[in-house]
Amino acid sequence: MRMIKQEGTAEMKVQATVRLISILALAHVILVPGAFGQETPADGRKSAPRVYIESAALDAGAILKDIAFVSPVKTPEEADVEVHITSEASASGADYTLAFKGLRDFDGAGQVLKYSAGKTDTADETRGGLTQTLKMGLMRYVARTAAGSRVRISLQEKVKPTSVIDRWNFWVFSASVDGFYQGETSYKSRMTFGSLSANRVTPGMKIRMSLGASHMGDEYVYEGDTIKSASDSRSFEGLFVKSLDDHWSAGAYISVDSSTFQNIRSKIDAAPAIEYDLFPYSESTKRQLRFLYRVGFSLARYREETIYDKTRQNLLQEHLEIALEFKKKWGTISTSFEASNYLHDFRKNQLELNGEISIRVFKGLSFNIHGGGARIHDQIFLSKGGATLEEVLLRRRQLATNYDYFLSVGFSYSFGSIFSNVVNPRFGSGGGRVSIHIGN
Repeated sequence: MRMIKQEGTAEMKVQATVRLISILALAHVILVPGAFGQETPADGRKSAPRVYIESAALDAGAILKDIAFVSPVKTPEEADVEVHITSEASASGADYTLAFKGLRDFDGAGQVLKYSAGKTDTADETRGGLTQTLKMGLMRYVARTAAGSRVRISLQEKVKPTSVIDRWNFWVFSASVDGFYQGETSYKSRMTFGSLSANRVTPGMKIRMSLGASHMGDEYVYEGDTIKSASDSRSFEGLFVKSLDDHWSAGAYISVDSSTFQNIRSKIDAAPAIEYDLFPYSESTKRQLRFLYRVGFSLARYREETIYDKTRQNLLQEHLEIALEFKKKWGTISTSFEASNYLHDFRKNQLELNGEISIRVFKGLSFNIHGGGARIHDQIFLSKGGATLEEVLLRRRQLATNYDYFLSVGFSYSFGSIFSNVVNPRFGSGGGRVSIHIGN
């Protein structure tokens, strides 16, 4: 009887064990990912390069466990990539050499990387540094497999685009002086131009300043009479733009002008402005749709009394600009619409439309079409005394008009450095050019 009882007890223990195993197996099926054929992290390594590490001083398994985008193997015969890690003591700690050797599909793809550990580095810190170096070295192999599509590369610190050493602090200066002189018995002509500019452009800020001056004179001799005509211009333009976010910018314009052509002795314009880009500024190399609005004051002093019986005026003026641009592989298409008016009289206004198409023929060579026109009703500066025949024929005075237009067609070719400057499209190129009126 005792024997039968013992056998019954043993049978019950076996049944209990079987039931326990069944329960654990069921739990494994329900709770463990991949039990129904779904890919587990281990399965995800199937398409990854197989890596073998040989090191006398390091635990290769401990290093590779933190690298999920490769598949570790135990022998070099199974490997796609073989890594030999050696170390050498140095005055500052230890220098490690990681020699990578490509096998199978990576045959011939080899490289050597270095890592230095400090004397005070712990074992975990050293292993972390070696793991990071190993990851960097394995990227060239992972990129050539399906596992590469699941890898994301990022920079640990957020580095600003201006985080470089620049003794000029990103300022760019330029100066030019040009002269042109010609003559004959009955005709002499002289033209002189000068400009100075200072620009600082970063992703967060744009500053443009420019000075310009010009003089143009002609002298004709006809039937004993000498006819002389001259035109002078001086200008200063400035632009300051602050980037608010990826869609908004704020800034200000300022300009100071003097022009015999426009009957202006002195004119100061200053206007705060704000701009919104429908597309993020970060996409400016591909597309832009900018809305720029500014309103400011204008202080004008005229050389001669104007057609409105004014020798000076202090006025408020507003300006709206809408600019659209798309850049594709085949070229660029852009258009802009501008509208401005004086706030004391909305009938004193101007509307302007410009467009440009640039078609890429081949690298560096483009075919360009540029044109535009304006409806003009704001020539409040015109001289009441009008213009002489010489000034009309030689274009030495601005004449009354209610429109103007232009069209240009041509080719352009560019070459040089492949490294472009910082791109900051905010407020367009306003304030960055020298405005010189020389008779047209």
